[in-house]
Amino acid sequence: MSNAYLGKVIDNYRIIENLGVGGMGVVYKAIHIKLDKFFALKMIAPGLIMDENFIKRFQTEAKALAKFEDPNIVRIYDLRSHEGQWFIVMEFVEGINLQDKIKKDGAYFWKDTLPIIKQILSAIGHAHSTGIVHRDIKPSNVMISKQGTVKITDFGLAKDESSFTNTMTIASGGTLYYMSPEHIKGFSFIDKRSDIYSIGMTFYEMLTGSVPFKDITSDFELRETIVRKEYARPTAFNSDIPAGIEAIVLKSLAKDTDKRFQSAEEMFQAIEAFEAGKPLKSVSVHPRSGTSSISRSNNRLISYGRKISLALSAFTILFLILYWLYPSASPTPPVKDKAEEMGSVSISGLPPEARVFINDDSIGAPPITDIKLPGGEYTISIEEPAYLPFDTTLVLKSGNSQNLSVSMQKKENLIHSEAPAERNMQDKQKIIFSDLTVRSEPSGANVWINNQPRGQTPLRLSELVPQSYQIRIGKEGFENYETLMNLDPGKHEEILASLDVQISGINLITDPSGAQVFLNGKELKNQETPLFLDEIPAGRYSLEIRKSGFSTLKEEIDLHPNQVLQINRRLLQKKGTLSVHVRPWGSIYLDNKLIKESTDIKYITELPEGKYKLEVVHPTLGKWQKSLLVSADEPREVNINFAAMLNFQVNAFDEKGLPVNATVLLDGVDTGLITPATVQARPGNHRITLKKTGYYMENGEKELLIEEEFVNPQTFILKKLK
Repeated sequence: MSNAYLGKVIDNYRIIENLGVGGMGVVYKAIHIKLDKFFALKMIAPGLIMDENFIKRFQTEAKALAKFEDPNIVRIYDLRSHEGQWFIVMEFVEGINLQDKIKKDGAYFWKDTLPIIKQILSAIGHAHSTGIVHRDIKPSNVMISKQGTVKITDFGLAKDESSFTNTMTIASGGTLYYMSPEHIKGFSFIDKRSDIYSIGMTFYEMLTGSVPFKDITSDFELRETIVRKEYARPTAFNSDIPAGIEAIVLKSLAKDTDKRFQSAEEMFQAIEAFEAGKPLKSVSVHPRSGTSSISRSNNRLISYGRKISLALSAFTILFLILYWLYPSASPTPPVKDKAEEMGSVSISGLPPEARVFINDDSIGAPPITDIKLPGGEYTISIEEPAYLPFDTTLVLKSGNSQNLSVSMQKKENLIHSEAPAERNMQDKQKIIFSDLTVRSEPSGANVWINNQPRGQTPLRLSELVPQSYQIRIGKEGFENYETLMNLDPGKHEEILASLDVQISGINLITDPSGAQVFLNGKELKNQETPLFLDEIPAGRYSLEIRKSGFSTLKEEIDLHPNQVLQINRRLLQKKGTLSVHVRPWGSIYLDNKLIKESTDIKYITELPEGKYKLEVVHPTLGKWQKSLLVSADEPREVNINFAAMLNFQVNAFDEKGLPVNATVLLDGVDTGLITPATVQARPGNHRITLKKTGYYMENGEKELLIEEEFVNPQTFILKKLK
């Protein structure tokens, strides 16, 4: 079905390209033949055309889109049906979807994610305000135009919260990687907070280049992970992500809907607050006696006090169960003033980009003031890429306030500074930085170090901390080069990457076959369709298909690495116009087939380019027959007036070139004329015969078509009989 409509015109839309295939059907790029404007057409798959429930779902998407007036949601123009095929006419977005962008370029630099996520939140917030929950937000449904504008697509699973008749099973659609825990469980009602989770997972993938469970192959295990298990923090994959951004992502991914952002607007405001340097609100942190919602990748050993606290928590739960079962036997517990149990912690002296963790829970960006905590023992960890890590333990008494003042050591100052005491380094040591030069063949390739862009080859990087680095070198049209480089102190290392050309293929079929093919203006000689081309460098090409009698087809194609592009094209025949006017009247035949009987009205028809046999007959005045060429470049007109008399010259000569006087016969009838003679005849096909005693016609009698433009004299050679 994906290629069945290519080249066809459906309701004024000519299908020119397949943009994508999904469970509901196919999305095509089409041009309106009257408006000369591109649109996207979403069509129902043929196997679902007769499914009334599915058609209603398809119409639901159209109605959902029609409600929106938002620049970040793809616009819908019409819902139409053509010969039983339903399709939605939508805005065509020239660009790339987020999934393909991440696959092509890897993780985003964190600053570049913010405008995209904010546009997504703005669009989904608008949808929520109209009562629509998307329910299938994922990178492949987020288009990024060439101007950088986000366009949300595919509301095929959308639910109208204002409608109480929508009983679609929630678990029947969506994509597992981006489904919220409540969606996985199959709850009969999902609200807008499920969309918040999906946006959060999309945010996570943009920052890290992957979802946190991409290596899980079992659907059951994947569902269990989403519903019950903890995810690795984004900083476990990309340490350059700021703490404030990580906190926003983790809050949006909370398994408990009440702990997530409660609206798209609230998440949008949290991002803007981060950009303004304000801490994330409502970040809950538990003392060492509890567990964090999502553990850091380098979790420390659980303290003895935490084990005791867990035991106490279990006892408390048991007590509450007994109280519920036997209320009369349970004493009323004394009411405590919870304000007296809470203490507060403030931390000063922090660098602006510091990440602060209390018992492995992210607190957000500085300033850190008046964090309310129950009494207990806490581990304080502070990280900042340009500084050495800071760790300490703090004991907070209930009702007390403590201010922790920190002084973090910059890495660049370590060459001339003494190592901090908490690192138990007794001797003065110096960090000796390393240098790295990256070259590639060809040059001009982009270089990423630990998933962060650093420039283009040739590239020299100095003052690198001696450690292991993940190096990735990529250039459009070439395979990525990846390596793990260990930098030793004080050494200069070099990488020379020879980039392999990305190879693609084309499987090209045309109807009819036998067409010539040109790539970037060069003919593929001795090759006609159908053809298969392999080992073509990936990239963008101009494709041209030519066949005599058919319109030349030209288009731009993108060949993706390690993929074979399937192209099926129906060639459109060139057509020319033929008009025939017979007077006083006559019957018209085309290739021996009667097309107009006894007519005196001009007959006009459109024919594919080519050669045709035209015959016009009058029962008494004669017959006109001729082979003629019909071309799309110029209309062909034929005018035949059987009532007219046309003159033509007839001459006769002997073998020596001397004139001979011979009798002229027209269609076997003696005209009474002697050559040289001017003969009169009606338009049409005639036989000319010359007779003279003692002579015969060298080539026999001649068949002539006499018509108005006929002016050539007819010359005959007569030979003497021996």
